[in-house]
Amino acid sequence: PKLDRIVLRVVPEPSTLLTELITGGLQVDISVAPDQTRQLEQSKEINLVAHPGKTVYYIGWNNKRAPFTASAVRRALAMAVNRDDIINALLFGQGTAATSTVPPWHPLSPKDVQPLPYDVAAANRLLDSLGWKDGNGDGIREKNGRPFRFTLLSSDNPLNRSVVEVLQSQFKKVGVDAQVRVLEFQTLLAQHKTRDFDAVFTSWVLDNFQMASAPASLFHTSLADVPKSTNRSSVMLPELDRLIDQAAGTTDLNAARPIWKQLTQVLQREQPVTFIYWLNELTAARKEVAGVIMDPRGDLLSMQQWSLGRR
Repeated sequence: PKLDRIVLRVVPEPSTLLTELITGGLQVDISVAPDQTRQLEQSKEINLVAHPGKTVYYIGWNNKRAPFTASAVRRALAMAVNRDDIINALLFGQGTAATSTVPPWHPLSPKDVQPLPYDVAAANRLLDSLGWKDGNGDGIREKNGRPFRFTLLSSDNPLNRSVVEVLQSQFKKVGVDAQVRVLEFQTLLAQHKTRDFDAVFTSWVLDNFQMASAPASLFHTSLADVPKSTNRSSVMLPELDRLIDQAAGTTDLNAARPIWKQLTQVLQREQPVTFIYWLNELTAARKEVAGVIMDPRGDLLSMQQWSLGRR
């Protein structure tokens, strides 16, 4: 390594971390929040490094709990989601719309498959056709006397809280009342694992880069009834199982691409979960530190090449 030593500090408060970086109390921040990017970009002392991330954020629907047992309902709600607004307003542009568990930077990503479009009119028509209508004029749809109301869980992460508040507003535009409930992360995870939820805004990290492991974990029928398994939305789609198994066993890229495309198309059609965005990973380094190169494989991969000198 080019440095004699590196001191790792844990600074829990994001604003304190930002101040320390700006004032020179630390040289590298590997956990920059999207809402800090504007201030950092204006600094003449700091380089901001953004690279595509390996964490996908999504709404997990409980596929065994009405009304989310119907794919058409899930599809209507997906069309009520304006991803661009979320990415631009809350991520400050540091994200990409998601269609599946395959990140957009991966060679197997089906670039020609897009998320269901943001289309409030189409979502309203679909919900109308399914019998969900606002009969009493209160702005909330009903069916068989039951209002379309559900609880949307989120962790207490500040960004996640902001996202679910925007989602709540977007769902209200199609007559759906999403009641936001914010929980401490471990409490949320326990409730998610036991499938005690209507819907949850959460994320999945591709920490092993095996493309088939994520859909197999999240969607394969073999895990749907296993207590506390990773298939927490209780997804049971034989067509999806077949494609996951095929994708896992295909080592030739040219043969694998059409399988992943079909898999992504099924996910968009069925919406067992609704993918929202991939979040860029953001790092800030003071300009006197050279060699700070970030990589999806790990934040500290280039640490051996870091050096400290004059600008």
